Amino acid sequence: AHQMNAVYGAMLPQPRMRFLLADEPGTGKTIMAGLYLREMQRLGFVRSALIVVPAHLVSKWIADFERFFGGGLRPITAQTVREHGLDSGHDLWIVSLDLLSVNGAVQDAVHPDRMGWDAVVFDEAHRLTPTAVGYYQAGEMLALNTPRALLMTATPHRGKEWLFRALLHLVDPEVFPAVESNKEPSRNVKPGRVHFLRRMKEDLVDFDG
Repeated sequence: AHQMNAVYGAMLPQPRMRFLLADEPGTGKTIMAGLYLREMQRLGFVRSALIVVPAHLVSKWIADFERFFGGGLRPITAQTVREHGLDSGHDLWIVSLDLLSVNGAVQDAVHPDRMGWDAVVFDEAHRLTPTAVGYYQAGEMLALNTPRALLMTATPHRGKEWLFRALLHLVDPEVFPAVESNKEPSRNVKPGRVHFLRRMKEDLVDFDG
């Protein structure tokens, strides 16, 4: 029920969805992301999308899409770029954040100005931190230049207000200004439900209550 509420209640109603999904581990954030993408494809609002995940999660995402959503998720590697595989017209891709952050050819190949992504999804989005410059720059390149961005992490702030603000800047730069430095701000930011959703596992119930 909490997956249906997130996708159909909070995410799909937004024409230009910018969202940080911060549910606890084990709540099925991958399922919610896949359901959102498939519904947006069905409705005709998303033609092409890119998913960015840590390297060790690429195969899991591909397997989950095969199991729950009929497959169709293709990995981007350095070889994919060398062979101009992204020009095939395929609509749903996944790339390792680790590869993306260090490989200039991959960065150029997946740049929104070239690919025109309709949506981008980041798993383990807490890795997009200004203290990890390559990761954060990759996040800026994609999130700030793509109309729909979904960031997912079970640890959205890790106790540091300025890191949380930097992450929310990728969600919606107009609402959450860029963080100038690592100085802790005097006031905490409290994003509304249009941008942010976090549920604890002990609070979740099935359709029978």
